Amino acid sequence: MLHWFDPIFPLNLIYNTLNLLTVIFIIFIVAVRYNVKKNILILLIITTIFPLLLNGPLMVWYELPDQSKYFKYAKMFRNFNFESLDPRISINLPSAILAYTPIPYLENFNAMGLANRLILSLFIIFLIVKNKINNYVVYYLILSPTMLLYSSTGLKEILVITVTTLVLFALKDRKMILLVLSLYILFLIKSQNAGVIFVMCLVSFFYFKVNDKLKILANILLTITVGILLFFILEEISFLETLNGKIYTFCEEDPLCDYSETKMIKSYKDLFLILPYRIFTFLLSPTPTSPLPLIWLLDGIVALFFIYKIFLRLFKKDPKEFYFWAFSLLLFLAMYGLTVYNDGTIVRYKLSFIIPFLIVMTYADKNYRIKKK
Repeated sequence: MLHWFDPIFPLNLIYNTLNLLTVIFIIFIVAVRYNVKKNILILLIITTIFPLLLNGPLMVWYELPDQSKYFKYAKMFRNFNFESLDPRISINLPSAILAYTPIPYLENFNAMGLANRLILSLFIIFLIVKNKINNYVVYYLILSPTMLLYSSTGLKEILVITVTTLVLFALKDRKMILLVLSLYILFLIKSQNAGVIFVMCLVSFFYFKVNDKLKILANILLTITVGILLFFILEEISFLETLNGKIYTFCEEDPLCDYSETKMIKSYKDLFLILPYRIFTFLLSPTPTSPLPLIWLLDGIVALFFIYKIFLRLFKKDPKEFYFWAFSLLLFLAMYGLTVYNDGTIVRYKLSFIIPFLIVMTYADKNYRIKKK
């Protein structure tokens, strides 16, 4: 594991200060250019201090150990050292993006956090300018404790959230070029999320109105999809072995996961019996054994409450649209509910799709309100 050698004082203070001022300057220029409200601009600027508080005064970096690999390869990209890069593009691509953000000095985890905070702030400004979310969601994205944590550290969650949101926007608006490009990028950085959204695309294609000229292609794709599903059903043992392998892999990648506590799924009966329970426990994780997990739990409940309220309105206005997005959300919940058991990992992975769903559902709700007027 890469150890953190922070530059000695006063270099660390100089590097952090210059990086912070650069991020504030970029946010200020972009926000003023697009007439972002002063109170939102002030909050965006104030919250840029959090990357300097985490990975230092409030938290040691190895509490989120995955930061080390992204920091290591980001420094390699920044130094144009491509010989010893990790073969996994899911690590290399996020590392490269963080490396080439306009941060003057990439010398510690604080710089990685500032890069993530800059990406999130610019993305929030984009959502405001494009009128895709309401003020409640804007404030939630800026001040959510979970978002503050993961946007202030050297992980790839903010990139995953940003790209996933773009994919869902493209799917919602039927923008095929953006959909293909953003889905491909998502596949490179978070393949399991991309896999679920690919299923969503197929379902959307068959569920909503299909152009007459595409009916032949639709029938072919439907036949292939049904054939694949039948193959997995007929090969029950192989499918369940794959699922159990995913459970083991998620646990193995998490240093806090106790594999002896995970439950292997032995049959489809076990799968359908355990699925509702796993979704329920996934939604109500982490277990509030101390103040911090309680904050994460309450934060997640707030996001789910927003989605629930929007779903209620969507059900009344367009039941067909409601069923599609509810089914899609259940797909994500089923995938991660069955495979992830560790509380910390659940918080991190839940963030990667709950936030994009919240943003896109808010966008859908705003569109219906505008049409009604």
